[in-house]
Amino acid sequence: MNSRWFTRVWVLQEVAAAKRVAVACGDKVVGGSEFYGEIMGLTSWSLSLEKTLRKSHPALELINQSTSDLSARSLPLLELMESFRGWDATKPVDKLFALLFFSSDASHAAELQPDYLAPAPGLARRIVQFAFPSCVIDAQPTDSTEVAFEIEGLLLGRINSKMRKGRESRREFGFSAWESPEIPGLVINPRVAEFFGRDSEWAIRISNERRLTSFGNTVLLLRGASRPTVVSFRDGKHTTIMLATPVPRNRRRGPSETENPWPSVLNTLAAETEGLVKVKLCWDPFRKPHPSEVSSTTLTANDPAIQWEATVASMKDKVDNGAPNDHNCRTIAMLRTMFNQDKDAIKAGMSEFTMTLHKAAYNGWCEATKLLLDANADVDEWAEIGNLSVTPLHLAAYRGHAKIVRALLAADGMINPVDDNGYTPLDLAFEDGHDGVAQLLLQAGGIPLAPAKNNT
Repeated sequence: MNSRWFTRVWVLQEVAAAKRVAVACGDKVVGGSEFYGEIMGLTSWSLSLEKTLRKSHPALELINQSTSDLSARSLPLLELMESFRGWDATKPVDKLFALLFFSSDASHAAELQPDYLAPAPGLARRIVQFAFPSCVIDAQPTDSTEVAFEIEGLLLGRINSKMRKGRESRREFGFSAWESPEIPGLVINPRVAEFFGRDSEWAIRISNERRLTSFGNTVLLLRGASRPTVVSFRDGKHTTIMLATPVPRNRRRGPSETENPWPSVLNTLAAETEGLVKVKLCWDPFRKPHPSEVSSTTLTANDPAIQWEATVASMKDKVDNGAPNDHNCRTIAMLRTMFNQDKDAIKAGMSEFTMTLHKAAYNGWCEATKLLLDANADVDEWAEIGNLSVTPLHLAAYRGHAKIVRALLAADGMINPVDDNGYTPLDLAFEDGHDGVAQLLLQAGGIPLAPAKNNT
């Protein structure tokens, strides 16, 4: 699932157009729907897999071929481009051309059809002009794909809540118009207050890896837009967070769920003139998201969820290393109960259940090691083991765990840390006769520093 194939933007069209989907790995082949079902089922047990899937979720939905909302001419162009901003393409302009198939408003727009001779800056301007015909675009350098433009809009509200719907890949951000607006002097339109006021409950659902915003940012409906825009207003300037969000939904329960659906609200507000505000925005349709714009839900190595997953992985590692399988559903359930009771101490790294990188490296628990490294465990952390301060690499080399050494080296840690006795990991591998590990360390730049008699 870490293959770049799952996040290349042309893949969306390839899979959506397929009459039948099969997933092949080596000589193994499985149907698309079966592959989807098994992968999504695994996320219930693996938070690290869930994190991996967040970005590639749309491709997986298409592979399923029975549940996807993404189809030919199904979504407006700007929403598509914002949803797949982080996906890869050989040429930046492919982030437009590959999505035209799915666009409900631009699939036949003559000015946006594939033309690889067209300069990207000019194409970026045409995208903005197509989406907002009434906007005024600033002059810009010919080599820039960032478009600055001025346009009128209505304030819909401010982000004021966040909730999780099912798995982490579905997050909702609530907004309302009754809080004080960020933009000074802005008057709330009466119809906006009617739709999005104190008694309403509207939300924007984000199903990919993008962060919508922090609380307090402004939700606008720009003139001519079919989707809201989220901006941040700071020091007299607007910063575009998301030019086009997914469709807001009225999440009030009961009979009111069917009142004022978004198309009806959009149609009404399109004719409103009171409370319009001019905003100047900048947007680059071909730029990848900055790390600050990507979901910050990555768990730390001491998070109880990661710790539990690493603990379960260590059980499998033990069996893979030749130990008998001492666990069944009952013993694991009992361990989980004790684990939950000690959750705070685990998070503080003070529990006997805490899975450290040193513990995993010493015991040769490869999957546990990889989970901790993926959760940003400190590969160069020093710990007192038997009155000696060492790193995980020291322990893995001393014990001859080649797979662990490879994983630690791949994490770009120190290759030649020196322990209290003046030994590097290479010294320990030499001394204990682990020739394969010694070779790995030598190839990575390992240096022997211990007395010569230990390295003969």
